[in-house]
Amino acid sequence: MIQRFLLGFALCLLLPIMAAAQDETPINYDLWNSVAGRAETAVDTGAGSNNVFETLRNRIVDFRTKFAEARLENKERIETTQEQLAALGSAPEEGSESEDVAQQRRTLEANLAELQAPIQVADAAYRRADGLIGEIDHIIRDRQTQRLLALGPSPLNPANWSSAFQDLSAIASDLTNERRLFSDEAARNTLKENAPLVL
Repeated sequence: MIQRFLLGFALCLLLPIMAAAQDETPINYDLWNSVAGRAETAVDTGAGSNNVFETLRNRIVDFRTKFAEARLENKERIETTQEQLAALGSAPEEGSESEDVAQQRRTLEANLAELQAPIQVADAAYRRADGLIGEIDHIIRDRQTQRLLALGPSPLNPANWSSAFQDLSAIASDLTNERRLFSDEAARNTLKENAPLVL
């Protein structure tokens, strides 16, 4: 019994560590470039349905989230290194300085460049992802606007009257069903509970 308890307790401690380790998988920039390339081609040609654009957008949003997190990596170490460089001061324009100080500055500058390199890559990828999301949103909004503003069949044409009457009778039937729904107390209570979600 105690062994089972200890095993369960150990698993509870290990699960968050394992989850954190999975979250720290490196970003696959090759996959990102492939997804971004396909998205750019789709945006440039305007080819693809809204579902295709929504799927691409969701994948790009996932990547953008990872890039946003990657931009914050090593933040403390970068700040510490920058403070160390600031403490050394700028290299003198004239004259010379101690070789120890010059060597330390070179080492710190190399460390800083190494720490900032992945952040700069992630930042560039983040900006590319953000731009693509904006372009895809623009295409989807334009398509929705065109669909809303598209002219329907003319009501002056008698050939369209039968379908118009069918639509009107369907609307009247729906309104009658809605009235019945509001007269049912259980349905009204359900609607009240779901109102925040509906809004």
